[in-house]
Amino acid sequence: MAKGGVAFTKKHALEIFNGLKKPVITKPNLGSRSRHTMIHINTPEELVIGFKKAKQLSPLVIIEEELNGYLFRGTLIGGKMAGVVRRESTRSEKRCIHTIRELMNEENKRPEREGPILSQNHY
Repeated sequence: MAKGGVAFTKKHALEIFNGLKKPVITKPNLGSRSRHTMIHINTPEELVIGFKKAKQLSPLVIIEEELNGYLFRGTLIGGKMAGVVRRESTRSEKRCIHTIRELMNEENKRPEREGPILSQNHY
């Protein structure tokens, strides 16, 4: 379990940030399927950017230490675990050949991105 806290204000977010091992992540307290989430935050300036991004969706922002390893997403329904999925990290084997936009457009063509479960990346 990652160490961290929840903040309503930028000041409180910075207080939490200062007490954590870097890097940290910011994400909305409400589910956003990883949208409005910022990772690899090492500086107060980056933290403010991540805080503002998460704040667009939720009044409360989670700030927590970034953990290494697999990412699992669990779904609770009525307080019971309904399902778990392991998400794969984004990676590019062809460095410096494509722009981020081109890589996102290619990723969005995958059939797994169609439908209500996964959504297209819109950054």
